[in-house]
Amino acid sequence: MDRSEYNKEWNKAHPDYQNEWNKAHPNYMKEYHKEYYQKNKEEQQLYYLQNKEKIDKQRKEYYEKNKEELINRQKEYYQENIQHITEWAAEKIECVCGSTTTRGNKSRHKKSNKHILYLRSH
Repeated sequence: MDRSEYNKEWNKAHPDYQNEWNKAHPNYMKEYHKEYYQKNKEEQQLYYLQNKEKIDKQRKEYYEKNKEELINRQKEYYQENIQHITEWAAEKIECVCGSTTTRGNKSRHKKSNKHILYLRSH
């Protein structure tokens, strides 16, 4: 019996162990993943660049396969967080060009003549 088979059988025999461990160590995995990402950031970027077409194809296939579920999840998230989203979009920000705009209109503002002229002159 190899290690992976042993692990599968052990997990079947002890189904609550992982849950108990996660409850006892709530931030361990979060910190572990953060550290792992920082240590392997360059390798991950290189892998992505070398396999971009393959990854994009997999993402597209996943989206097509799970389209309805993903759309429903987005709708649920929006409905649950609509107040937070509208507050965020209405928040006033000051642009480098000196104009005041809202976060929701930031993209529109960046295309405005005033912003473009400011960037050209500076």
